[in-house]
Amino acid sequence: MEMIEVRLLLIVVLFICGCTEPAYRNLAHPSYGQSEFDQDRDQCARVNTSYTASSSAPTASGYSETRMSPVTNWAMVDQCLALRGWRKVQQ
Repeated sequence: MEMIEVRLLLIVVLFICGCTEPAYRNLAHPSYGQSEFDQDRDQCARVNTSYTASSSAPTASGYSETRMSPVTNWAMVDQCLALRGWRKVQQ
């Protein structure tokens, strides 16, 4: 391999490694896997999501539309997961 090919391969590998999600392991329940983590993460996200109203300009009928935008507090989601026993681990 030429030096340029080696550098390109290294860049691609580093990019792929940097884009992966962190792995989590449940220390309280070692047998728990990805499906249990997904359920807990979804529940924690649902509990820590609030909705804010935002209105737009009046429509042709004269009424303005109000939209509800979700806002998730990801720091609280991480705390919720930690309380359920989930910890980030090195892959």
